Amino acid sequence: MFQIWKSKYPDSLFSVTYKRGFQPKIKPLRKQNSPYHKINDVIDKLIYNNKIDTELINKELIDTKLIDTKLIDTKLIDTKLIDTELINKELIDKELPYYDISNEVSLQTLSSLYRDLFFISLFYPEEQLPPKLSNPLNYLEEILDTNYKIDHSYIYCLNNVFLKLKNNPHDYKSYEVIRSINNTETYIKIQAAMNSYTPELINLQQKILESADLKRIKDLSYFLVQHYYILNSILELYSIIKPIEISKQDTIIPSIYKLFQLDSIILDRPRDHQEYIDYNLDMSIEVDLINVIKSDYNCSLVFLRNLNSLNLFERNKNLLSLIRDIIANIEVDRNLLSEKDLNEFIMIKMINLFN
Repeated sequence: MFQIWKSKYPDSLFSVTYKRGFQPKIKPLRKQNSPYHKINDVIDKLIYNNKIDTELINKELIDTKLIDTKLIDTKLIDTKLIDTELINKELIDKELPYYDISNEVSLQTLSSLYRDLFFISLFYPEEQLPPKLSNPLNYLEEILDTNYKIDHSYIYCLNNVFLKLKNNPHDYKSYEVIRSINNTETYIKIQAAMNSYTPELINLQQKILESADLKRIKDLSYFLVQHYYILNSILELYSIIKPIEISKQDTIIPSIYKLFQLDSIILDRPRDHQEYIDYNLDMSIEVDLINVIKSDYNCSLVFLRNLNSLNLFERNKNLLSLIRDIIANIEVDRNLLSEKDLNEFIMIKMINLFN
């Protein structure tokens, strides 16, 4: 019997709800407030390029504070290049305080600290992280229910943007990034835009499961169509940065895979995200979703559209096997399809049976 989704960890920064989807519970701070304000100064002084051309120093295009604080040895100015990794390490060692955050209770502050300390840690080799970074990060990892070594999608992307006023949240250009290096702004904005669809996605997945349980075939077909439109909108954004393979780091694609009873990559995710993924699989099996879909040729065709979009984005043997099973199921009633639907069915069949 269908049971509506309820967050298992409602107080978590990454709790899953109908209102927010997979987006964080609160908006992050742009800058750290007192007593953590020195973090802002450190980030402002970090050097993002691998090397500094010393000619820029002579032209005063490099922050002179770096020289004043002796983070750049003036003897090196006469040389051609300066090692910025060493400069950044010395900056962090000298100017970043060791913060005891065990008494901090503000979720907004904690999440913003997590983002900024993670950002600073990117300038250190992981095995060399000093305690002033590793200790608070490990503490925040436990408190905020995520993993800074793995869950970049959550800490570095979803907790790192602001939506510009009156702009479309589904347009990645509507976002302003707080912290970024190495040309990652587009990557971060696209993650935010994709996740802006997740409140609607979760609601549709609930309607699909409920309709299957009640055997409301017309409703099921309708909600599968809407799911297909949302899925394509998300995949269109994915395609812009697919080489980065962010689909393996977030929750969107795995939640869809499990809804359709398909295998997905197992990674460390926030607990409530993983709970939702597991819920989708359990409830899909409970309401016998696949067999209910297969009982109607219209539902089967709409379902096939969803599967085909997934397969065009990311090839998967398990997915292809289900596609071929649905194609065989539709073949039995293909004479009932309209001319338009039949042409679409033949095209999808050719794509998936001969490739």
